[in-house]
Amino acid sequence: MLGSDPMISSAETTEIAAALARLPQFAGRTLDDAQIAPLASLTNRNYKVSIGGEAYVLRIAGEGTERYIDRAAEARNAQLAASIGIAPELLYLDPPSGLMLTRFIDGGLSLQAADMRRPELLRSAVGLLKRLHDSGLAFAGRMDLFPKLDEYMALAAQRGWPGGLDLTPIRRRAEPARAALEGAAAPLVPSHIDPVPQNFVRGPAPAPALQPTLHLLDWEYAAMAEPMWDLAAVSIEAELDAAQERLLLDTYFGGAAARQAGRFALYKASLNLLAAAWAVVQLVDGNPSADFAAFARQRLAWHAAITESAAYRAYVAP
Repeated sequence: MLGSDPMISSAETTEIAAALARLPQFAGRTLDDAQIAPLASLTNRNYKVSIGGEAYVLRIAGEGTERYIDRAAEARNAQLAASIGIAPELLYLDPPSGLMLTRFIDGGLSLQAADMRRPELLRSAVGLLKRLHDSGLAFAGRMDLFPKLDEYMALAAQRGWPGGLDLTPIRRRAEPARAALEGAAAPLVPSHIDPVPQNFVRGPAPAPALQPTLHLLDWEYAAMAEPMWDLAAVSIEAELDAAQERLLLDTYFGGAAARQAGRFALYKASLNLLAAAWAVVQLVDGNPSADFAAFARQRLAWHAAITESAAYRAYVAP
């Protein structure tokens, strides 16, 4: 019988045991000594699985995620990211079900927003993203911001907009932003798309004189995209202030950073609108893991504030 955390119900334990039995890594093995502990997640269910002196992460895909996540692309992109040492080893991923197994990073600690605001860790995170962007990897799929926004809006509308969260008028007013974004697009590069602080894991230093290693988790949205997507997302999710944003842009672009302010503001505003639409999809799908209505309203407030900024206005309506 699996040993599991008290927070995991008996029905959930049974489901986890059935999922593990499907994996080739555990074929013919007894699971009696396996220990299961829940890990944080918003749309999926993740568990640390310890067995036979090894530790893994089991991912059971969330209900409805197959409507907007390409799991075959996720498998390819996660494998490619692991091949250059910035993601944990992918051991199994079944695209139809989304069932996934990866190595657990022993001694790893997920960053929090406050960690990302520390200059040395912000530089390290930006450096990791630049390494990914400059890697030349050919990720499956591409992420175009406004087509993805319209996809989420269509998914939400299928089930009826929740009260007070019909995004149609806001999307209509964002049309100049779409035109500005698509009119001066940068070349697409392999991108993470969801670089929230918790997806950066700080592993133990390989030797006393070396810096701890950063890894990136959760490649389910990864695709070819404009580099500014990841940079703007880091700023949003870590809630960087103006000085921290300057450090982010200086670290990534060097002497060309000042010329990026307008497009950076455009991406921040548009990604907040995209996040609000994603949250509404979670809401209409019945995802119980967070208050997605409050999340959507917060992102809409951030979107509105950025659209009033001088950098945004100068770029979108010069």
